[in-house]
Amino acid sequence: MRFLEFNESTEIPAYTTLPINSPEEFADYVKKNCSNFLAQAGKRKLYRSVNWYSDRVLLMQSPINRTPRDMSKNRQTMVDQVLTKRGFTALRTNSIFCSGAPEVTRYYGDDLFVVYPLNGFSYTWSPDIPDMATVGEGLEINTESDRYFLSRIEDADFWDTHIGKALADGIEIYIHGKYVFAADDKWGHIKC
Repeated sequence: MRFLEFNESTEIPAYTTLPINSPEEFADYVKKNCSNFLAQAGKRKLYRSVNWYSDRVLLMQSPINRTPRDMSKNRQTMVDQVLTKRGFTALRTNSIFCSGAPEVTRYYGDDLFVVYPLNGFSYTWSPDIPDMATVGEGLEINTESDRYFLSRIEDADFWDTHIGKALADGIEIYIHGKYVFAADDKWGHIKC
């Protein structure tokens, strides 16, 4: 089988199945294209769940101007503004949400995938906020609660290093890059 080659001009749809026929072939793909993540994560895995695919291996593209599902667009904009001001590139509007804890991602869908970001990815996470959707959860959306939300975000630390710690702690991680590989729970755990 010929591997799909990735470079700056590679263009594919946002979610695409890959023509990979065995777990070993998937491991070779990951070793070749995701070595930066493997070096940073060690033995820890990154998870994402989706509802619309039952294929074994996917190539997922980072969203562009993602529509929020679990918070208002205004609050998502607040988070992105704080992160941008601090120099982060993985934002809520342009990232795939993942975690080192499979149970955290079950909210996103029923089909669990192990995710491997393609080399050149960036990420953002907060040791102070394990899941951004829980900040101000249950509060009525109004100016006062938006101020509370913004103050929590502004007071929080955000990191783009130590992904292994975020994975170990099961914290929500924003993954941004051209693509990520994802394999179902069975193939995704093969040693790479």
